[in-house]
Amino acid sequence: MYSVDKKRLDRTEQANEKLLQEKREQEIKQKEMDSNLQSIKQQNESLQRKLDEALRQKRNPSRERAAGQKAGRHGVPTPAHGGKQQDAAGKVRRDTAQISRPASRERTADEAARRNIFLSVCSPSTIKCHLLCSPPPAEDCQLLTQIPKVRCLRNGRREGLIRSRVRGANTASASILTFLDSHCEVNTDWLQPMIQRVKEDHTRVVSPIIDVISLDNFAYLAASADLRGGFDWSLHFKWEQIPIEQKMARSDPTQAIRTPVIAGGIFVMDRSWFNHLGQYDTHMDIWGGENFELSFRVWLCGGSLEILPCSRVGHVFRKRHPYDFPEGNALTYIKNTRRAAEVWMDEYKQYYYSARPSAQGKAFGSITDRLALRRKLNCKPFRWYMENVYPELRVPEQEAVSSVLKQGGLCLETRGTDGLGLAECRGLGANRPQSQRWELIEPLIRQQDLCLAISAFTAGSKVKMEPCNTKEPRQKWKPKGTALQHMVSGLCLDSQTPMGPPVILQCRPQMASQSWEPQVIT
Repeated sequence: MYSVDKKRLDRTEQANEKLLQEKREQEIKQKEMDSNLQSIKQQNESLQRKLDEALRQKRNPSRERAAGQKAGRHGVPTPAHGGKQQDAAGKVRRDTAQISRPASRERTADEAARRNIFLSVCSPSTIKCHLLCSPPPAEDCQLLTQIPKVRCLRNGRREGLIRSRVRGANTASASILTFLDSHCEVNTDWLQPMIQRVKEDHTRVVSPIIDVISLDNFAYLAASADLRGGFDWSLHFKWEQIPIEQKMARSDPTQAIRTPVIAGGIFVMDRSWFNHLGQYDTHMDIWGGENFELSFRVWLCGGSLEILPCSRVGHVFRKRHPYDFPEGNALTYIKNTRRAAEVWMDEYKQYYYSARPSAQGKAFGSITDRLALRRKLNCKPFRWYMENVYPELRVPEQEAVSSVLKQGGLCLETRGTDGLGLAECRGLGANRPQSQRWELIEPLIRQQDLCLAISAFTAGSKVKMEPCNTKEPRQKWKPKGTALQHMVSGLCLDSQTPMGPPVILQCRPQMASQSWEPQVIT
């Protein structure tokens, strides 16, 4: 009995000794990491002083030499991060009351961007930064690449944000990509929560809460943690409150927020998923609209977008662009958003054109490759997005416009109380007979107070007229190319025989009997 207990005691002592040894090793490793981080921080501070000195000399060499003779070599005063405060979600951020800035000049956006890179670069050893410059002075790249883990790539010509980001993504070697505007300042522990979400599900695209850095004095203002990205039909991005039902369902303020779109300046995404989805549309120019195109594509092709309250990044929101657009700001934005609308918005693009009539007729280039990508990825229709992702986006009320539904030289017309058939198109304009006048107010196809309805949900079922009821599933239709598809059965309106009653059959786009041409009566 004694020998057994002694053996147990020996094993316990050995286990305790092993735990103590592991603890000592962890403490040594932690000290080494702290020392390395402190060394990196000191290197960054030294490089910052060199950068400030170089910028001063570049601005006014003679004044700097004179000032240096009087006062010795001192760097430009930098923002002090002495105090800290917490927002409602408990995130630590810098105390705006203790931020100082030089009063003798206004810092340009480029200088602010360079400074923020230095402020943000003291990061874990796993982080590698690729900085795209399009195109800066060569000395800027030389200075920036002195920062550990920063690699500066210069485009041979101006490419704009979209193509530059693709180049950076193609150069990156890590499994997760982080896209970050230059005029940002990252906050405490900003990256780890987003990486964790992407690691849990590689189809997630994760964005932080985007705080505001004042353009005038670089004050840091915390944004609400109850906002998500939205837009109107002109494809103008806006921040909006989380719907009340989602807010009520949130049991934890740190839970991720589903968002219909992201602002696009700051997000984390799995590199293989980014490549699988087709990266960015590189036929878009300079800036604008790429966030809608990416957001629609992610949702419709099997992914999701979310904003993570645990992560916060400050962003300088500028009042105007600090650069010019070769074709003009408005025209470039129209081209980019029109490409997004034409590829992804299906029949809902009519509301984009109604809200932005200046887009009609504007060139937007070929979208053949993007449409082929959509087919290859087997993406959902935009109606799914409206119903499942952004049902809060109200569809504008449609005006009742009289049309004829033509099929070749024949028109769909009513016969008797509930019958239908094809007949020769008669009359012009106001002289069209009432039996051939239709109003397409989705999801209804109506004629006065009667609507097109199927008699059953099976193929071959006849189509008839009955009193309109927007809640009746047998009366719900939608355009599908040149066809008219019943929304519930998925079958298409088919004339079957030229003079016989129409029926619903399996959709076949090449069938002339399923091709309907709405022609507005003027």
